[in-house]
Amino acid sequence: KKYNIHVRAIDIHSMDRRIEEADFLDLPYLHYDVQKRYDVIVCSMVLNCVTSPTDRGRMLCHLYHSLRPEGLVFLTLPKSCLFQSAFLTPSLFQDMLQETGVGFELLSTKQSPKVSFFVLQRPRNDEKRPSSSLDATWTQLIIRNKGKKFPNQFSVVLQPQHIFGPLTRRTTTATTTKTIAKDNNLENSMVKATIPKPRATLN
Repeated sequence: KKYNIHVRAIDIHSMDRRIEEADFLDLPYLHYDVQKRYDVIVCSMVLNCVTSPTDRGRMLCHLYHSLRPEGLVFLTLPKSCLFQSAFLTPSLFQDMLQETGVGFELLSTKQSPKVSFFVLQRPRNDEKRPSSSLDATWTQLIIRNKGKKFPNQFSVVLQPQHIFGPLTRRTTTATTTKTIAKDNNLENSMVKATIPKPRATLN
């Protein structure tokens, strides 16, 4: 079966003419136009390369806002960022990703010897999420683990303006177009694929 796939790749320092040189964090939030959002984003070993806790939080929020309802994010990062962090634990990071934090639903997670894997989904009906749903814990940089076993300084801080942004218009109709966005290498990159399908209505 053949698909009509359109691919857009970006990298903060592109080494290939087929890859657009751009910073993922500089891309506009796609609040209003569902047609310009993505169905799938792969963010692999990128979040840990962002230099500040606030920008890491902003990247997670940007991933969320770049998705259509029920869109997916495949997120990976070094296992040491969570298991050896002075600021985070695996369970805290999972909680931060979900309802009281960024807003994702956590579909699955697993650990390899060196990598943590997460499959996240933007909820179908998330337009009415109240600002009070943000746990203030995630807006602070808190040392939770002390000692030589926790040398990693990886941390994430969420800001309300990144999570909620401008008021999002509720969209009732969209084309069920297949789109893939990918953050690749150890920089920011995006891949977009489009497969035309009949129109559908999102409730």
